[in-house]
Amino acid sequence: MRRFNHSSEEQIKQALEHLPRVEDKRSKEDIYQNIVRHSRKPRQKPSKKWVVPAFSAAAACLLLLVLVPNLMSLNNQSGSPGGTGDNAEEEADMSTMEDSETQERSTEEGSSDSGGGATSENAPADDKTEDSNSADIEEEPPVETGEKEVSYENYTAALKQEDIGQEENAVTIPLQNAQASLVVPVTFIAEPSQNPMETLEQQSDNYNGEELGLGPSPLRDIDWTDGGDNTFLEADFDEKETPVSSAESNLIVKSLSETLRYRDETEVLLTDDGDSGVDLGSYGMMEHYTEEENNRGYYVYTSDTGRSFLVSQQAADLENSNQNGELLTFDETLEHMQSVPDESNAEPSIPADVSFEAVEEEDGAARVAFAENSEFPEEGNVRWMMESILFTAADFGYDQVVFEGISAEETGGYPVNQPVDIPIAPNRVPEE
Repeated sequence: MRRFNHSSEEQIKQALEHLPRVEDKRSKEDIYQNIVRHSRKPRQKPSKKWVVPAFSAAAACLLLLVLVPNLMSLNNQSGSPGGTGDNAEEEADMSTMEDSETQERSTEEGSSDSGGGATSENAPADDKTEDSNSADIEEEPPVETGEKEVSYENYTAALKQEDIGQEENAVTIPLQNAQASLVVPVTFIAEPSQNPMETLEQQSDNYNGEELGLGPSPLRDIDWTDGGDNTFLEADFDEKETPVSSAESNLIVKSLSETLRYRDETEVLLTDDGDSGVDLGSYGMMEHYTEEENNRGYYVYTSDTGRSFLVSQQAADLENSNQNGELLTFDETLEHMQSVPDESNAEPSIPADVSFEAVEEEDGAARVAFAENSEFPEEGNVRWMMESILFTAADFGYDQVVFEGISAEETGGYPVNQPVDIPIAPNRVPEE
């Protein structure tokens, strides 16, 4: 646009009449605000914020005196859309002006975020950004530490002698985990009027372990018979499907061991429709299974539902011998129970921060004395540590254990400094 200096008002009017007609849909207030914002310059020093607004206001007033009369005249004229070169240049100038204003606003918002203070227009956007950042932090996945978190609240405690009446009997059946990789013994209390062998067969066939996060018993569909005099059991595989894989046959053998472990009998005769011998895959034709005294050690297994159980070293496929193939001693077994291989489905039953001052025999009982520097888990979580030690002592032929170096409040209900009887069986399933 040409600028006329020192011209009369009449000359200005005549010149304006020859200008191309421009149609601007913006209001006067929008035009004025764009001019004011365009005249502002970035603030360089926070301490002199008053200089830029004052200078901008003065410049805005000066431009207002020059341009507003012309713009008002152009806006009031009615005409066809302009297609001249001057109009195109003016639209380009206006577009450039708006782009500059947008960039300037972005600069001002960035300056406000860095310490200049947010305006009322920026406040909702800032709040939205903060909420988005908070949501991102809350939804960030937890870091895997490689350790399973287990709690005594979901631990299936052992069945102790004082938990059953004189005429009641305990029956332990083996269940498999969901991956069919280990065996978990669970214990029921048989009704006084019910034969324990009937309870064993009934629970093996009907209890699927789903509520515990476990799978059915590998010994289901087997007919059990008591041989008498607490000497042996008979398992007839007439209706049992013959194992077709080494994994299946291995689960059956482990289950036979876990069944005998908590009974007076030490041998199972295996028959198929009354005929001696059962084909157990990789084990070949097996006519009987004899439970040998063995030092197992006990560990913790947590199912997919968060329930925790004690499992033996044998059932969890963990080592119970040293590098020379020699069976571990009692104290060596307790040390092994403080760690497991990374690929194991089981977890240690004794914390690594627990140290033993003495593990020995005293007056026919096992004496387990903890060192002063031992750090015990919470009161509840120490329960499976105590019970894993008790069942391990039973594997070494002890009927009682004396615990020292630990307070009564830390033992999960077990007494200290006096003999503690070995529980009847692990993992008692409460009655519904």
